[in-house]
Amino acid sequence: MIPLAKDTREAIGAFAENVENRGLLFEKMVLSKSWGHEDRFNDANRFNVLRAVSNGPDLLQDDRQEAERKVRSDRTREDVKRQNAYKAKVAGALASVKVDSPEHVRRQAENANQLLRLLEKSYDQRSRTFVAALGGRLLINLAGGVMENAGMALDRCFGLPHIPGSAAKGVARSAALWEIRRTSDRDTKLAKLRLALLAFGFIQKDIGRTGDFTWAAGEDASLVREAADPWAEKSAFQGMVAFLPAYPAETDTLKLVAEVQTPHPRAGQSGDPRPLFFPAVEKNSTFGFAVVMHRTLDDVEPEEILDAASGWLRDAITGDGMGAKTSSGFGWFVIDPKAEEKRREEMEAAAKREEEARKEAELEADQRRAEEKRLAALPEHERRAAELLKSELANDNGIAEFAKNLPEKDPLDQQAFCQLLTTKLKAKWKDWNKPKAKKWKDRVGPIREIAKSHGIELP
Repeated sequence: MIPLAKDTREAIGAFAENVENRGLLFEKMVLSKSWGHEDRFNDANRFNVLRAVSNGPDLLQDDRQEAERKVRSDRTREDVKRQNAYKAKVAGALASVKVDSPEHVRRQAENANQLLRLLEKSYDQRSRTFVAALGGRLLINLAGGVMENAGMALDRCFGLPHIPGSAAKGVARSAALWEIRRTSDRDTKLAKLRLALLAFGFIQKDIGRTGDFTWAAGEDASLVREAADPWAEKSAFQGMVAFLPAYPAETDTLKLVAEVQTPHPRAGQSGDPRPLFFPAVEKNSTFGFAVVMHRTLDDVEPEEILDAASGWLRDAITGDGMGAKTSSGFGWFVIDPKAEEKRREEMEAAAKREEEARKEAELEADQRRAEEKRLAALPEHERRAAELLKSELANDNGIAEFAKNLPEKDPLDQQAFCQLLTTKLKAKWKDWNKPKAKKWKDRVGPIREIAKSHGIELP
């Protein structure tokens, strides 16, 4: 059982089986190992992950069936049967959780690509965007105080994975520091240091004797001070580049799976190692990245800073990767030039469609305003005639019913209708006067008299 208020439990289920958002399941509705169970429930960690991944329901059903098999076995002890009966109950409840929503994935991908399009359109030369696909699985929900792992989690609205801007900035800054560190030429190192300081910003500690940038410069504090001039004496300098969160950019590739790690037993411990389960984004999942110049300074070339920041981010995610356990092959990306070219073609096509839709909307608005202006200049009965054609006289049944009840209509409606019988409804009037239109024989006369009273001569 999950620790929940009574009314909440009644709404979403004792095991939160009616919740469809992964973010809520991982952050708010965690299955405890000890709370709410008769005995310690050692499968809680694994079940927490399985209920929220794409193939989780199938794996949980396998667990349920295996537990039920042990319950039915004559060779199983009674205490083990009781434990497995409870395990089968929990697994069956969690297997019913529905977290995969193609509609949510589609919406999120549309939003991500729309954001990239708007950035390139609105910020023009002040932004850099690109799309990268995972070459290995990306572990999430494993932040341990390390900036590049921070917040690798799930979006609260859609329950889908995203990469926070802080994580993107963290890996890009690390890549920049290492590149500067490996640069031997003093002038080149000075130029890169200046770009990094402007892009990421700094505090006095960063450029002090034990700071990151001093380490990157090879412990040459004078070089760092020279690169930071004239801002070196400030207590802090705000970076000029913003690293935006990266969201899934394609609908067909995104998938969350359960990743397993089996640690070795500690020294002096006995028994089988207990596997640990983590949620992971499957490889080939695609994310859209963006860096934006959010402020400018005199005598500072923004494009050079943007290119450097974007380049460091690309190098970071394709080289060292991001997220947890990158040294074990997790979290690295691939940037496919052909896929990027295709994305830009799609962006241009989408921008063209948006422009055509905007022009069409403007044309319709102009036509609507012109029609409103034309109607405003007409006599009152003609304006009323136009309104009737859109409402009560929109079809044959409406026209016939209106004509039958014409004597009871107010004078303005009578005048408008009779005027229409000489123009838009002339063919109707002609049909009503034909000899074979017997049911209209007694009606055309009163209609003609009403028209005459309004100064309208019907043929």
